[in-house]
Amino acid sequence: VIPSLSFVVDTTYLDGQSKRLVASGTVKNNANSNISSPWYVEAQFYTDKTGNTKLGGNYTEIGVPLSSGQSTFWTIYFSSQNVNVTNYPEFGVKDLRGIYR
Repeated sequence: VIPSLSFVVDTTYLDGQSKRLVASGTVKNNANSNISSPWYVEAQFYTDKTGNTKLGGNYTEIGVPLSSGQSTFWTIYFSSQNVNVTNYPEFGVKDLRGIYR
């Protein structure tokens, strides 16, 4: 896990045509060190904003390095063969983290 990252989720919506949940926002490097690319933002998707029932998770690759104090944008998509995500238009996104793979 990459330490000292702060995340903002500023957009969530159900893409009904593609049957997927979409979350996007920004991530900021608050550490005194740099983050080298590639790295990944990972998030967990929940049935609602309470975060009590997890639908699953996904990640997206970030192709730019971040110096201390810099931010970048991210978007993560979630779909499932086990769950009809269109039943959860008020879904929640939590447990964001940055990782190297």
